[in-house]
Amino acid sequence: MQPASGPSRLVRALVVAAACVGITLSAHVFAGGMVVPARSLLLVYGAVCLVTYALSGRRWTLGRLLVAFGAAQVVLHPAFDLLTGGMPMASTDAAMLAAHGVAALVLAVVLARGDVVLWRTVDAVAALLRPLAALLRVLVPVRSDVLLTACPAPAPDLRIPAGLVVAPGAERAPPRPRLTHRSS
Repeated sequence: MQPASGPSRLVRALVVAAACVGITLSAHVFAGGMVVPARSLLLVYGAVCLVTYALSGRRWTLGRLLVAFGAAQVVLHPAFDLLTGGMPMASTDAAMLAAHGVAALVLAVVLARGDVVLWRTVDAVAALLRPLAALLRVLVPVRSDVLLTACPAPAPDLRIPAGLVVAPGAERAPPRPRLTHRSS
């Protein structure tokens, strides 16, 4: 199993989406915005999850995470203002922007590093399991007669087709030769 598929991909997408929404929501609240209602926040999180799931088919690099966090702040910050009934903020303090930029950078570094560790762990486990699988194939040979008894062939269909059913009590006789008379 690879981190880019199955449950691993979903977990990776959920974590990145939580980070995107969390960092943007904290920036929104610390900048003086109102708290977003839970229902609206869940809808926003669901939408972000769809985007991050689509992007989780590949590794989350530092650059990809920084773009994701930046895009989330640009899109979600005004959306949070609208969802709380406020107007989007026209200007933001430079110190606030710098603080959130640093927070996004630190979070991106941590998540990118975690993604690298996840991929390396999966590769290491797969490398350990390959020799074990080969050893099991040698030590436990598969006998074909065991497979045949364990998985018997399906029983043949012995039903008589409807057009060939003979009425009860009727006996079958060989065909009679046809006699033709010639008149001359």
